[in-house]
Amino acid sequence: MPRLLLALLLVPTVFLATKPRTAATCDAPAITRYGPASLTSALVGATVHEGRAYIVGRGQKPTLLSEIDLATRKVIRNVRLPGESEGGWATTVSRGRIYIGTYPSPDLYSFDPATGEVEAPAHLRRLRRLRLDADHPPPTA
Repeated sequence: MPRLLLALLLVPTVFLATKPRTAATCDAPAITRYGPASLTSALVGATVHEGRAYIVGRGQKPTLLSEIDLATRKVIRNVRLPGESEGGWATTVSRGRIYIGTYPSPDLYSFDPATGEVEAPAHLRRLRRLRLDADHPPPTA
């Protein structure tokens, strides 16, 4: 019991004997700016046309098509595809246009690199037959 009484008497003296600390000053700016944030995504579709790579990823809503100059390794532009897709699953090139397949809505977009225009999607569930160009004739039975 005497030890408990002694401890209770010493506790206030410990708190009274300590000096309060002064707050540190912040002279530097609170935020350091490093430039625009980069979007990251798993790349799931890529194609090359006239020295440029066209890539799509997954998990971005809406889907983003990136055009990269392969000589300079710099992003030329990012194009957001319209609609409710959450990513791409494939890209290909035909007759100078880039085609992008998306999910979960099974749409097929067409991108014209010369104009930057994105055409409205062709809904794959409604397509009965895709036209193939002369370089890729349909298979024979």
